[in-house]
Amino acid sequence: MAARMFRGWLILLAGAVGSLLQTSAVTSQVIQGTLVDDASDAPIEAATIVLLVDDSVAIDNAATDTIGFFRVSAEDAGDYRLIARRIGYPSTISNTLRLSDGDTLRVEFRIAAGAVLLDPVVVTGRRRAPPPDIQAFYARADQAIFGTFI
Repeated sequence: MAARMFRGWLILLAGAVGSLLQTSAVTSQVIQGTLVDDASDAPIEAATIVLLVDDSVAIDNAATDTIGFFRVSAEDAGDYRLIARRIGYPSTISNTLRLSDGDTLRVEFRIAAGAVLLDPVVVTGRRRAPPPDIQAFYARADQAIFGTFI
């Protein structure tokens, strides 16, 4: 009985290991590295790294950690590019990176900070009439002979 149970666990374990090996074979092309500020050499955290196929289709993405580390993977060998996005930095696209079957490519992705133009913000407003119980206060504030009303 115990031998049969042990054999069952071995078969289950072998199946799990085989499944893990099969899964890693499917996504075995990996690009990992660090995102670094070009001027200060400081790691850039909380940036988004997107893995693109040459025709600009995103196939994987990752956020950089506190030391700027990221890891993205591809199912197929081929040519890929990375794009880095972070507030305070313009979106930056890498040169073409070639991955062969089973490759793990380690890169240092350097980007330069720059002014990013944002659309202007326009705020409009109008003054509301004060509630009836404090209208006299506002009337005195508008006449402001001396003092400052806050």
